[in-house]
Amino acid sequence: MNIIVYGSDEDTSLSNILLKTLSRYGDVSFFNKNKLVCGSFKKSQADKNQFLVYEMETLPNIIEGNGIFLFKKSFKILDESKFPTKFLPIVDEQNLNAIKFLERTNQIVIPSGTSVKNALSFSSISHTQAIVALQRYLQAENTVIEPHEFTVKLSSVYEPSTLLIICTLLLLAEIPSINGYEI
Repeated sequence: MNIIVYGSDEDTSLSNILLKTLSRYGDVSFFNKNKLVCGSFKKSQADKNQFLVYEMETLPNIIEGNGIFLFKKSFKILDESKFPTKFLPIVDEQNLNAIKFLERTNQIVIPSGTSVKNALSFSSISHTQAIVALQRYLQAENTVIEPHEFTVKLSSVYEPSTLLIICTLLLLAEIPSINGYEI
């Protein structure tokens, strides 16, 4: 799965949590302007999830393929013609610049936040665990995910919006939530 994390190079908090979490569920390759980490994709691991994470402050003129597009809070306005239309955007409901931008692109957007209008929300949250509720059907690449609740074990204290964005990504990556997630 291709994942673009878009925003300021100075803001690495989302990427750090994302890489740590994704490595629990598969091989991760990561690229930004300062770092390239290649996963160990082997033929014997064909059934293992493979994640390619690109952290960018500016987008190239052409992006081929499909995947997930995550907006950092440090999102900077970009030309609508550069937005990769085959990438599904996930955005924090508090990221008003990104939401206004996405309204102009006619993209299907998955908003994430703590209100009941969002795709995911919390049923409960503590320092060590959260119960997350998928409040409506979510179309992943190969399946439709039905509304349900799942547990998320927390290894640290995270911003609620970051947790929900990562949970949304894990669901869209079709990683089963039946046993919960660990972030």
